[in-house]
Parts: sequence; C-alpha cells; structure tokens
Amino acid sequence: MIHPSKSPYSALVLFQKKQDGTLSMCVDYRALNKTIMKNKYLIPLVLDRMDRIVDGDEPKTTSITRYRLYEFLVMTFGINNAPTTFYNLMNDILFEYLDEFMA
Repeated sequence: MIHPSKSPYSALVLFQKKQDGTLSMCVDYRALNKTIMKNKYLIPLVLDRMDRIVDGDEPKTTSITRYRLYEFLVMTFGINNAPTTFYNLMNDILFEYLDEFMA
C-alpha cells in the first residue's frame, strides 16, 4: 500500500486516538486538495475500494513521518476525487446492466 519515497512533496501524518484507545493514521492532504478540481458525483457513505494510483502520480501522495517519507500506491482516504473516480469507472463498466439489477 505504501513504499519509501524521495518525493519533493509531502503531507503531514497525524494519529487520532479512537474511542477504543487505538490510533487511526490520518494524512493531511488539504494543500494537495486545493490544487485538484473536484468531480461531482453522489457517493455512498462507506467506500472500501483500493484502486491503483496512476503510474507517475505516486509522489504526489507522499506523507512524512519522523522517520522517513512514504507514498501511496493505491487511492487513499483524503484525496479529492478518489471515491468519484471509482464510481465513474463502475458506471462505465456496469451501465448496460443498471436496469437488470436496480429496482
């Protein structure tokens, strides 16, 4: 899902304590998101899709920890258009079957 990086870009990694006491890792992509034009698409509340980042765009997802830089190899929570990209792809693939499976 990630590998070491030497990207000139980076986003801060933060950890948020959950109610059960475990930590949840969050990457602050606010600066990157300001540069991305948002797609418009209605999406469900839950999205568990791992889609490969386009080759060459991995350095744009780089996050920094106190030990090193890492870049994502798959779409990650927090980057604009990750969910809408998935749903547009599903529409393209499954559109002809929409009436067969949707009431």
